[in-house]
Amino acid sequence: MRRFSVVACAEVCDPSPFWHGPVHAGWDHGEERDVPQFVAAVLHGRLVPRTGTTALGTGYDGWAAPEDVTAADEYAASTRTTPPAPA
Repeated sequence: MRRFSVVACAEVCDPSPFWHGPVHAGWDHGEERDVPQFVAAVLHGRLVPRTGTTALGTGYDGWAAPEDVTAADEYAASTRTTPPAPA
């Protein structure tokens, strides 16, 4: 199971290197589950497959809680920049 988190750089790095951004965002490993717990979580919708898109296409990238997948998507959308229009 994976968890998405956004943490201020100052909370993780002391001192904060000049090349770091203001936050660290990413996926971490969550708690371990045994097979019956995992199956129950999937069947009840508490875990969903997480997908990632690369140059090779979309592929499976582990399991996560739906709210973590939503948070990651919203974070990615908020940090995406629009390319400049051609001149």
